[in-house]
Amino acid sequence: MKNYKYILATAIAVSVVTLAGCVAPGTPNNPPTAMDDANMTTLVKAAIMNEAVFKANQIRVETVGGVVTLTGVVQTRPEADRAVEMTKTIKGVKDIRDGLEVRP
Repeated sequence: MKNYKYILATAIAVSVVTLAGCVAPGTPNNPPTAMDDANMTTLVKAAIMNEAVFKANQIRVETVGGVVTLTGVVQTRPEADRAVEMTKTIKGVKDIRDGLEVRP
């Protein structure tokens, strides 16, 4: 009986995670949800962290209603531009606010 409950709980958890991944980001008639925003923030952070020029904690990312705000410090304007360009590639991003400060 315990195995049955474990298998059932696992199947439900997998189904929920799978279905959650199928939900599209907001559309004009269906604005982004907090989960969409959290997913976008995670994707932007991951893209930035994978870029060799950026230090892990030098750029902060916040997403509200599909609008991504980048803040923090970078060493050059091209680095800031690169962070913005990387953010543009994330599906569901409506707008980007560049609040990055350049400090050599």
